[in-house]
Amino acid sequence: MSAFERMLNSISYRIVLDAQGAGDTSELKSCVDLLQSAVSALLAHLDDRRAILAEYFARWKAHTDTGREFRTHWHQFVSDARQVTGVPVHGRGGGKLGSCLGPPQLRGLLKKQ
Repeated sequence: MSAFERMLNSISYRIVLDAQGAGDTSELKSCVDLLQSAVSALLAHLDDRRAILAEYFARWKAHTDTGREFRTHWHQFVSDARQVTGVPVHGRGGGKLGSCLGPPQLRGLLKKQ
């Protein structure tokens, strides 16, 4: 029987004892002790879940931060490469690296060498 089920049973038992007048306090004390143990078990379970979720969140945050940092470096690399090759961002060829050098430009470069 789980802690939650024990807690529900003890609550229902408590209601029955109240309805009967509960002259015997030892039964009531055992019911309260059972409730305390059930609540303690439930709190321990929730604390474990909180720790697991905190760990998952920390991993997810580190993953997204790493991805964001990589994208920033990648965009800077592409921007620097475009400046070096002279490719405009929205120019001929859709801004692909090396697209500004077509066959006529390559022939001209080869002739100069």
